[in-house]
Amino acid sequence: MVIYPDPRIVMSVPENTSVPGWAWRQYLAVRESFRDVRDRLKHERSVYIMAGLGLALLSLGVAVFLVERANMPAGDHSNWIDTIGHALYWMFVTGTTTGYGDYYPHTGVGRALTVLFLVGSMVLTSIMTATIASYFVERRLMEGKGMEKVSWRGHTVICGWNVNGRDLLEGIYRETRDSAQVVMVNNLPEEEVSELLYQFARQGLRFVRGDFVHESVLGRANCALAATVVILADGVIHNGFAGADERTVLCALAAKSMSPTVKVCAELVDEKNQGHLRRAQVDHVVVLGEHDDYLLSKAVAAPGVAVAFQEILNPVRGPYIHQARIPAQLVDQDFAALHRYFREKRGALVIGVVSEEERGMNLEDILSDDMSAIDQFIKRQFEGMEGDYFHKSGSIKLKINPPDSYKIQKNDVALIITSESSGNP
Repeated sequence: MVIYPDPRIVMSVPENTSVPGWAWRQYLAVRESFRDVRDRLKHERSVYIMAGLGLALLSLGVAVFLVERANMPAGDHSNWIDTIGHALYWMFVTGTTTGYGDYYPHTGVGRALTVLFLVGSMVLTSIMTATIASYFVERRLMEGKGMEKVSWRGHTVICGWNVNGRDLLEGIYRETRDSAQVVMVNNLPEEEVSELLYQFARQGLRFVRGDFVHESVLGRANCALAATVVILADGVIHNGFAGADERTVLCALAAKSMSPTVKVCAELVDEKNQGHLRRAQVDHVVVLGEHDDYLLSKAVAAPGVAVAFQEILNPVRGPYIHQARIPAQLVDQDFAALHRYFREKRGALVIGVVSEEERGMNLEDILSDDMSAIDQFIKRQFEGMEGDYFHKSGSIKLKINPPDSYKIQKNDVALIITSESSGNP
């Protein structure tokens, strides 16, 4: 059973199809969007009024055509409405109030019907304009209240909120040069949400209201197609973040059940709960205030270390710590060559290497090389559904100050300290 981005869609991928699981999910999501539009139109009285007016106008146009053709004199009738094609063209030009005058009714009855046609056209245009405008206004209001579903993919979802939330948003937009697509999921007061949406309007910040531990709420944030989910310790300091860790674990489980490959970063209040998040396959865990004691002790015994940490972690003044791509010519070279390259080219200090190792499995991992009959049977059964049953994700490995003889690998990324505000050239 597969859980799709919209919580109303729960459907297994058909066994007799070769369509990949992700493509099937996309198809179902698009189909559900059309159903939403259809269901909304069903309950709009204006739609039925417009349909009735449209049929009435069509009938009037046909009546004008019949009257004009029945009374058309012999001889030249180049500007008479004498064919169905001319009638449709005349209805469109007249209904849009363009009125070229190349075709028009000549009889008294035809002109009387034209007056009715013009009045009906103006009413239809007014209703259509009002309906379209109200739809977009309602959608904007729903977005502002956090009730509209997000259609992004590959975005970042921030679940929960605390005093560090605003700094987190500023950091994400700063590191991505305002290119990140971010969705907040929380129950903040409307005044605070409006202030955040106004502050980050240029970056296109979106908001979803609701309890982030529920899959239906995460579904409105399109969590199943997100690239990253960040779970903040939800709460405020004066009440001790009551129940924050429990909600963080529930949110992590829900996010991973909707998309096993999504990257989940979680903030904890009590470090003793890290085991629960590890079992939920959370990719990165940060404990709230975990370095406070270390910095305070260093401020007493070695104040230079405390100041250095504060300077490096300061997002405004710098120096900055970044990940930077390693040029292809340095692959298989030693760490000393990498250090010299960044020092000479960018004046940066390389302090380590970050690498991503794959974990998990895919379909090929369980098949043997000779493709026996059993292997072929297994492949047929799972073909098109690999994304639902198999997945691989990355495990971050960090090597701080490796020896000069360390050989740079293809997937390695340099960890540097630099005066530049952006890590990658």
